[in-house]
Parts: sequence; structure tokens; C-alpha cells
Amino acid sequence: MAICGNCFNEIKEGFACETCGYDNAENLRSHPTALRVGAVLNGCFVIGRVLGQGGFGVTYLAQELQTRKRIAVKEYFPTEYVMRVPGVSEIQFHTDQRLDAFEAGKQQFLEEARTLAQFIGDEHIVQIYRYFEENNTAYFAMEFVNGEPLNGYLTKRGNLLTVEEANALFLPLMDSLARVHEKGVIHRDISPDNIIITQKGTAKLIDFGAARYSTGEMSKSFDVILKHGFAPKEQYIRRSRQGPFTDVYALAATYYFAITGKVPPDALERMDEDPLILPSKLGVKIDRKTEAALLKALSFDYKDRYQNMAEFRDALIGTGGKQREKSINSQKSEIKHEASTQVKENAKLTEAKSSAYKKSGFPTWLKIAIPVLLVVVMLLVVFTTRGGPKSPSVTGEPEMVEPSPEVEESAESEAPVEEETTPEEASPVASFLDSEEGIAAAKNVGSLVALGSYEQDNDLSNGAEPIEWIVLDVQDGRSLLISRFLLDRVQYDSTHSATTWEHSTLRGWLNNTFLNEAFSEEERTSILTVTVPPDKNPDYDISAGNSTQDQIFILSMSEAEKYFASDEARAAQTTAYAAAQEGIARWWLRSPGFEADCAAEVSTAGSINSSGNRLYYGLNTIRPAMWVDLGS
Repeated sequence: MAICGNCFNEIKEGFACETCGYDNAENLRSHPTALRVGAVLNGCFVIGRVLGQGGFGVTYLAQELQTRKRIAVKEYFPTEYVMRVPGVSEIQFHTDQRLDAFEAGKQQFLEEARTLAQFIGDEHIVQIYRYFEENNTAYFAMEFVNGEPLNGYLTKRGNLLTVEEANALFLPLMDSLARVHEKGVIHRDISPDNIIITQKGTAKLIDFGAARYSTGEMSKSFDVILKHGFAPKEQYIRRSRQGPFTDVYALAATYYFAITGKVPPDALERMDEDPLILPSKLGVKIDRKTEAALLKALSFDYKDRYQNMAEFRDALIGTGGKQREKSINSQKSEIKHEASTQVKENAKLTEAKSSAYKKSGFPTWLKIAIPVLLVVVMLLVVFTTRGGPKSPSVTGEPEMVEPSPEVEESAESEAPVEEETTPEEASPVASFLDSEEGIAAAKNVGSLVALGSYEQDNDLSNGAEPIEWIVLDVQDGRSLLISRFLLDRVQYDSTHSATTWEHSTLRGWLNNTFLNEAFSEEERTSILTVTVPPDKNPDYDISAGNSTQDQIFILSMSEAEKYFASDEARAAQTTAYAAAQEGIARWWLRSPGFEADCAAEVSTAGSINSSGNRLYYGLNTIRPAMWVDLGS
């Protein structure tokens, strides 16, 4: 029996699949030098049909043997240097003279995978699961993105994106690209067919760094890989300087395409007389500042563009903020008009009632006060009905939502915006052991209490700072606390081997080094030893180990879901000390990830990444949790 290269069900050799209708012979005809359907890589990935093939590599649909999860596998296959005999997995070289060039390109391919593997958890960047060498070449296994390219999405949608819709789609993507650029990685192939719109409606960038697999100074033909209309002029010139500004142009060109439906003119056509048509001239409803930001990003010369993605994003946010402010001001005018109308009606009513009062024997002060009071009451009714101040809602779970720049800007004229509290500037909170206020706070979910101390401001000369904890749960005279900030950068397991929470080096560190350094003997007596149950990952059939007895632990996936009302509430800041250790705002969860040497995590945006990260990944941070005795 063979397997179907599309759905991976068993099929009869030489026949089309009875389940999905796919014929493996079609794959062989279209891609004769690709791996055969059914080939197994790294002992755990079975290869399916070819998803795409270019000058540098082949991307396959694949399936994990253990979990049966569909993934994609990319193979380094530069056709200038190598070939493959149909049915044979190992590649062959055209000539031994170019082995050094091939090897240099392969190392860049693997380095790209290593770098992108750091961004597991970012929902806008394709996820890299594993990279390895086999068959005389290199591979990496990555997320199979279930969606459709932006160009196909627009076609099926039947209409173009408005500027507001484009901002909602592209701004998060720009945030992710800015983080990637900080690691020195440039995509160099951004276009509508490399941006996938997922079933959730979010944009995800795929096929990272196609041109990065070039062989640098050793290459004579791999340097120029581009898509006409989306590639800036520097990509047409061999050995030209490229950088984040290269991706700025390509993303701006894609944005232009999404709102106009037109591919921008080829960059070289814009050298003398620029034929680029303004979006506003094509009927797009776009304000002048937004259009100016887009045109600056599309500048012919890279020196005239925004030099990085953050600058481009900030320009779009600024104009978007003004649009929102205009909308808010319009709403305010509407409220004022309605209130004015209501006041006039109340005045007529008041005048009529005043005549009645004059005929009555009421005191003069009462005749004046009653009409005034009625007007005030009616104004309050109108104001509160149309969006006046409201009492904050209480969800029973901690909320740590940072206001967006747009909201702060639009509200600036009405009330002072409270400055963001950083770990270094956090206002003092009541101590759990040393004050009645601390004990009282520890009995209320969502409150902050202080207990223990740990280096946080990265100034060792002034000693450790008090650790602030959020109360997550209260039951039977005890409270569950979690640190407000991400305290340190610690590997889940430093042995580079597959393990569970039970045997992880992180568990040992938390219940020995951290426990003894962060808390005094008196404070440790208030921290309860509890049974920490294993928590399986619902997405993967990986063992979670056995229950443990711990004082300090980290949350599991189900607990992170249970105790936080939203992704925003789950997101947390790193302390200055953790940031100095190159820690990033992602924190470990004790549930296993997609493989035995991975653990789940919370992303910088607060979403739960069930695939997780390698246990020995060195940039994730810790957010300790513990149960404390309220009677202590």
C-alpha cells in the first residue's frame, strides 16, 4: 500500500486516492526531481506532494508520523548546483567545483531557520519547528498555514480592502517584521502571494528569506531574486546595499496593491518619470497623510524611504489616530447637539412649571432650585446614556491592558493619560506579611501584593526590589499568586534532552535557588507546598509526566486559560534585569509542546502557543506562581 500525497490516507499503488481524488502521478510529472511521496525525513516526517518549487528549494506538504499533524517541509535544493535522480532521496552535484558555494548557501539556509525558530508564538510569522541535514542537503520543518494568499483572498472577496481594513491587516504584520529585522533577518520577497490570510482572518508571512539562501560573495547568479512591482531598485543591482528598508518598499507595494488592485510599476520604470498613480487618483478613499506615508515608503531611492518598519508603522498609526479622533469629535458634537435639544425641551417644561409655582405659595428659593435641578438631572441622563463615564467592570480576573497610542491621542484633550507603569517605576504595593492591607489584598482576586524580593531594575548597587504578585484565585484560606512581571530568563531544561516538568531543571531552580534567594525564612513559611498536577497539551499527544510537590511552579496551558480573561490580560512585561539578560516577553508554561523536547509558552501578545519552544531555548522568561497561606 502507498499513501496519498495530499491527505496521507492509504491508497492502492498506481491509483488516485479514493478519499480526496489526488493522484501521486501528477506530483511526479510536475516535479520529477522532488522527493518521492512517502519518503521519511529525520525519522518523523513523511513527505507528501510539492507545495512549491523555486531556484533555491522545494516546499513539501508533510505529516508528522507521531501526531499525524500536517506541516510543511522546506528542502535546500539550488538547481544551479544540484540534481536528483527520480526515486532517489540523496541529491547529486553537477560538479565538485561549486561545492564551497553550495555549502555556504546551505549554512545560510540553516541560519535562517535558527533565527526564525526564535519567533515561535508570533502569529504573523510562519513557525519553524525543526531544522536538520539529510540526503546531502538541509531541511526545516515548519507550520503548514491553512489559508489563502492575499491576492487569491482579494479575488474571492470580490472587492479591495479599505484603508482601515488594510491597516488592521498590515499593522500587526509590520510589528512582527520589525522584531525579525532586529535579529538581522530580511525577507526580501514580500508580495501578495507570500502573505497568507488565515482562516482567523489574520495575515501571516511565509517563505522567509528566499534570497537569503544566496551564497553571498561566492554567488554569481543567486543574488537577484525578485517579483516585479514589489521589489525595490536595490534588488535589481548586484551587490547593492539591502536592509529593512528593502522590506519597507515591498510591504508598501503590497499595501498599495491591496487598496488599489494595481501592481505598482516596476522599480526600474520609475527611475526617470515615475508612472506610479496615486491611490486617491484611482478612487481610493484615503486621507493625504496616509497617502503621503505610503508614497514615502515607496520611494525609489532607499535613502528617501522609512529606514525601518517601525517608522513606517508609526506614520500609518499617526494618520489613523487622527481619523479616529475626527470620528470621536464628530460623535461628541452629536452628543452635544442631542443634549442641547434636550435642554431646550426641558426649558419649555421648566417655564410651564415655573408659572404653576408662581401661583403656588412655595418659597422663592425653592421655585428657583427645582427647575435648575430638573435641567441638571436631564443632562446627566443624556450624557450617561450616550457614553459618559461608567464604573469599571470587575471580571474577577486580572486585567493588564496597555492603552494603544491611538486611544491615548484621541483622549488627550479630555483627560490626562495615566503614564504606563514600568517594572522599574511600579508604585509600592502592600506587603503580604507586614501589613493588614497586604492580607486584605491577598483575599481579593485581581489585587496586588508584595512578597519577597528579586533584582528587577538591573542596578545591583541598590539591592533587590520587592516582587509584586497578582492574586489569581482565593479558596479555603489560601491564595494563588503569580508574579506581575517576568523576572528572569531561564531555560525550561538545560540538559538539551526531552523531559517533563517533573524532571526539568527549571523546576529545580525555582524550588531551590529562586525560593531561597527571593524569600526570607519567615516568608518561605507562608508559601504552601502543593500538588502540581500534570497537564497534557490538548493539541498534541505528548506525555506530561507525573504530579509533583512544589512551593514554586509555573502555570499550565489550562490554568493560563482559566485565570486570565484575555490575551491582553495574560501579556506581561519583562523587568529591566530580565531584559538585560536578553530575555523577551514570552513566558514558559509547564505543559508539553508539540514534541517531547518542547514546552508550551505564552507569546509577547499574551496568546497561548501550544506548539511551544525547545526546552533549552534561552530567551524565554519565567513568571513564577505559588499558593500562600492567608492565616500565616
